[in-house]
Amino acid sequence: MSLTREFSFINFCIMSKCQLVISFDLELAVDN
Repeated sequence: MSLTREFSFINFCIMSKCQLVISFDLELAVDN
C-alpha cells in the first residue's frame, strides 16, 4: 500500500516537472 502511494507521489513529481519544463519552453518560444 505504501509502495503504491510512494510511486504515485514520484509520478506526480515527474508530471509537475514535465509541466514546468513545457511551460518554460513555451515562454522561451514566445520570447523568441
